Amino acid sequence: MQARQWMIAFCCLIGLATLPSAPTRAEQTVENGVNRPGRDYKDFEMEPSIAGFAPCQSACTSDHWCRAWTFVAPGIQGPKAHCWLKKSVPDPVKNKCCVSGLSGVIAGLEFDTNRMGSDYRDFPISNVELRDQAELLCKTACEKESQCQAWTYVKPEKEFANAHCWLKNAAPNKTRNNCCISGVVARMDPQEVADRDPTGKTVQQCQAAFGRNQARCLQRFNPMQVAICLQPYQQILAACVSLAAANAGGGATSPVPAIWQEMLKAHNDFRAQHCSPPLQWDAALAAAAQAYAETCPEGHGASNENLAAGWGVMNGVDTQPAMSDSDAFQKTWACEEKYYDYTDPRICPGFKSRCDEPKPDCKNNNPVTGHYTQVVWKSATSVGCGRAKCPFKDSSTGQTHQGTKWVCRYSNGNENIPAVLRQNVMPLGCKQ
Repeated sequence: MQARQWMIAFCCLIGLATLPSAPTRAEQTVENGVNRPGRDYKDFEMEPSIAGFAPCQSACTSDHWCRAWTFVAPGIQGPKAHCWLKKSVPDPVKNKCCVSGLSGVIAGLEFDTNRMGSDYRDFPISNVELRDQAELLCKTACEKESQCQAWTYVKPEKEFANAHCWLKNAAPNKTRNNCCISGVVARMDPQEVADRDPTGKTVQQCQAAFGRNQARCLQRFNPMQVAICLQPYQQILAACVSLAAANAGGGATSPVPAIWQEMLKAHNDFRAQHCSPPLQWDAALAAAAQAYAETCPEGHGASNENLAAGWGVMNGVDTQPAMSDSDAFQKTWACEEKYYDYTDPRICPGFKSRCDEPKPDCKNNNPVTGHYTQVVWKSATSVGCGRAKCPFKDSSTGQTHQGTKWVCRYSNGNENIPAVLRQNVMPLGCKQ
């Protein structure tokens, strides 16, 4: 008998996601002889047989985290060309080494653009709030105020020490300036506004709202962009279902369903080895996790969340499920423990195709560890999980298989602060 199994797990941390505000698309830009150094989150070498920057540009376009990219010509950083993907937009620097560009999939964001004038309100974005893609805080503020027609986000150290947001009651003309990111708000009809609000709905109403949001993405965006459009709506769905379940009486002391006893036991047996108390089952977290799993997500829908996925083929037939719950737990989350450095505690977030896969931006090129730390997080008190059948494409054969996606959500966890990690992530052999 011949069996084959593939699995992938995603990181436990989530950044801001942007809601597409209109059926418009940001233009793709190509900047010849320009480098945009810094803010890299992913990079890869390009094979000599690949000519030009197009694959680098495409990699950015298809990744919802990517704001900008830089293609470095062969012979500069090694014999092969190199592609750098960036999670915010660094300032451009003239350099013949490179070709750079801005993502073409982010609706409503005008990079390297200032819209001066017509301001009616402004506010600083403090260092506490400041993070990659902080321009979304400014964009969201504008979308929430009926008089706001446009906005400009000014980067730190460009106007003030901190970043700054300017809201405008008209849409001034654009000027090219790398100080800023701007945008114009397209007002939504009342039904679309309501469908983006996760509060006050039943589970059925949450699912119906997601269906309408999904239809809008299909109408407004091309196939490559639809998955990116759907991600914030998947997050809204998960939050909506969680609130609905809580209002219906779900809670952190809910009885664990029989189908989830194996997963909860795997968590608590492993936590006991790391001096962490057992988790209780939370029906509200479970309802939100199940709703999110059924969207077959490619990325996270909430913080304090672990994702896993797998499909298997035996004798040419898809196996369902590809793994047991305990296998999914051990082979995608718990297996990271061996790569965690207790002497220099830090979380390396990210996704991987196998547990031991090196990650270039982790310390010493180690694999990711964020799933492990979330599982054993000592102060976490409850968990809820969901799973769903989802299609997976085998890159080696091009065939599509039916597999399983798991989502587990936790009451709290994963703070990438050394002192907090020392209190919450204990090694094997620890003493209570």
